[in-house]
Amino acid sequence: SLRSPAVLPFENLSGEPAQEHVADGIAGVLTAGLGEIHALNVIAPESAMRYKGGQTPLRQVTRDLNVDAVVVATVHRSGNFLRLTARLLRPSNNVQLWAQAYDFPLGDVPRVAHEVVRAVARRSNIPLTPAERFDLTVNHQVDPGAEDAYLRGRACLADPTEDSLEQARAAFERSTVDDNDYAPAYAGLAESYVLCSWQGRSHVSLMMKAKEAALHALELDEDLAEPHAALGFVEMAYDYDWLTAQRELK
Repeated sequence: SLRSPAVLPFENLSGEPAQEHVADGIAGVLTAGLGEIHALNVIAPESAMRYKGGQTPLRQVTRDLNVDAVVVATVHRSGNFLRLTARLLRPSNNVQLWAQAYDFPLGDVPRVAHEVVRAVARRSNIPLTPAERFDLTVNHQVDPGAEDAYLRGRACLADPTEDSLEQARAAFERSTVDDNDYAPAYAGLAESYVLCSWQGRSHVSLMMKAKEAALHALELDEDLAEPHAALGFVEMAYDYDWLTAQRELK
């Protein structure tokens, strides 16, 4: 079985640099989805991002990151329609474990991401809990504008500089305006506020905003990992509520 996959930066085939955020954002969504499976140890997107461009041989990537498989993909956007071609590879013995192409509207990114996560988990031969199996069968459809903004926010979080974090916050806020029931957008907003607070900017007000966004995300979807993590950090670093912090982080 495979236990340590890395989702490498996806290749943008749209021919438009302005669409780079779609490829990077979907890679971030898949990384988060795989990271919620307890049997997998998924490499953080910040670590994988340095291999953007595909110049490093995959065997060297797996050695550098100490992983046993990689997910690679290409993304082509035409208007509000996408074509995603994803592959699960084990570079150590040059084996392709799985490959699939998907054609879908932008608002179906969450549904397709669930399908890819489910396929990778199945090919990795890992056990899923009943809750994980249920979560991977849920279909999601999102307003296209909200999803585009959300993907832009996820892409910005992969390179958490001060400027990119501000862009992420603005993108997640835009996503919540376009679809005010989209829990991942509120989760991303909470995460961006927490990361901004690490840079020492308006710490108290940022912590309050992070807590508000995290709680709203959990009202919409209590099973999302990101808002629990953000809330746990707020309780630890701002409210000093150790028991609640421990529960949320776990």
